[in-house]
Amino acid sequence: MSKVDKVSLVSVDLTDPQYGTTKVFEVNVPENIVRNENVRIYIQNPLVNLQLRSDNLYTLTYLDAVGKGDGDTYANVKIEETNNDYSGHILRYVPRGKRVVGEVGSVEVTAINNLTQTKMTTFNGTILMGMPYDANLGELSDINSMKIYHYDPTLSDWIALNDSWLDKTSGYIYANVNEPGHYVILGDR
Repeated sequence: MSKVDKVSLVSVDLTDPQYGTTKVFEVNVPENIVRNENVRIYIQNPLVNLQLRSDNLYTLTYLDAVGKGDGDTYANVKIEETNNDYSGHILRYVPRGKRVVGEVGSVEVTAINNLTQTKMTTFNGTILMGMPYDANLGELSDINSMKIYHYDPTLSDWIALNDSWLDKTSGYIYANVNEPGHYVILGDR
């Protein structure tokens, strides 16, 4: 008989009315959870849902932050609606023939201890991201053309996540992502 490891679950529902109408959602994941590969974390909010293993946050950047001081170390996961000058700037690079079908969302992860804050540029493996799409699809020629796109600032371009899939029942599009950054749903006009 094989040993089955117990898997823990941490679920944070940021859609709860106690969080008001904020467009910035933050969750701090303590070091003892980050180091435990058997913890599943679900972060739900109106903009982006994330499903990850705690060890997705256990990267070289995180380890470097841990080594720079004593005291509490944790990973801060920040999800933010990007409706500002920067989102206007990056939306100029939407490919021809594509239409934005939802809000631009930013996912940022920072390794923090009492002395340093270091932004993480990648995840250990991939995490599952879900984004709601606008039910009023308007000029969209094909609902099945929708995909989640990631903005690459070095290329000034939106990159399609080709493993995106549509769940019409929930009104979400899902994809596996391997790095923090700006994300949006695009579909064919």
